[in-house]
Order: sequence, then C-alpha cells, then structure tokens
Amino acid sequence: MKRILITLAAITACLPLLGGNSKTVWEAFQNPDDAYRPYVRWWWNGDKIEESEIRRELNLLKEAGIAGVEINPVAYPGKENVDDLGKRSLQWLSDEWIDMVAVAFDEAKKLGITCDLIVGSGWPFGAESLSREERASVILTYCDTTAKAASPCSTCTRNWTRKPPPRIPAAHRNC
Repeated sequence: MKRILITLAAITACLPLLGGNSKTVWEAFQNPDDAYRPYVRWWWNGDKIEESEIRRELNLLKEAGIAGVEINPVAYPGKENVDDLGKRSLQWLSDEWIDMVAVAFDEAKKLGITCDLIVGSGWPFGAESLSREERASVILTYCDTTAKAASPCSTCTRNWTRKPPPRIPAAHRNC
C-alpha cells in the first residue's frame, strides 16, 4: 500500500510538467515549458553596458535555455586599480542607464524571457552617489548558547553609516 501511495504521489508531482498538453513526462524533461526552465542573476559589473552587448547576451541566454534574468547592477567600489576593459561606466539611474534597462526589458520581452531588476547598485545596496546616511547599514549578532564564559553572546557590529548601532533589545542580550 505504501509503494502504491508513493508511486501515485510521484506521478501526481510530474503531471504539471506536461503543461496541460499531450507531452509525455520524458518529452517534458527534454524540452520543458518556460515555467520550468532556469533563471539566472545577470551581473552588470561596473555598469559597463552597451545596447549591442545587452541584446547579444540575452540572445545567448535564450539559446542556452534560460527563461529569465535578474539584472544586478554592481558599481565598482572606487575607481582606482579597476580594469575598466576600455569601456565607460554608465551612471546608475542616469537617463542613459535607464535607456539600457529599457533595451534589456524590450529585448527580453521579444525573446520571451522574464526580466527583473533588483533594487540598488553595489553590495550592500547603495551607490557611491548616495551619501553615507542613505546607504544600507549592516548589523550582525551571533549568540552561542553553549558557551560557558561570563558573557554567552558576542556581538559583531559593522556600521557602514557610522551612526551609533541600534540598541539591542534586552531579550537578545543574554541569549
């Protein structure tokens, strides 16, 4: 009985792969519908983007069976000692940069690829054009409940905005 239930569960799990048409499960695995194809993160390193290269890369991704991209524009953290590949960086959120995003979305739509854009530039989210107060802050807290030392919690704080760290609630101070 247990084997029958497992077999029925496996068959039921595979039914959506058929996409409501007459494909066999094997055909669905060989040529899956776009809903079952992989998506990738598409790094725009240094925002060195050009219309022809955007179109070329999207076509290559489509040919490789990729169904969607998530654009991650990453600004280089500083201009010195960076190999610029002889390409100029576009200013994040400038009219020209936004035009290149539109090119990517238009080409992706034409190819039937889902295209998404994450928030921000750089990691953590922010950009050199933003003041320190407008950039993301990071607070990490680590608690080891097995420690036998006088203070069972150690806190590592790295505050990118140079503001005082937020007060840690009493409930989290002593694990």
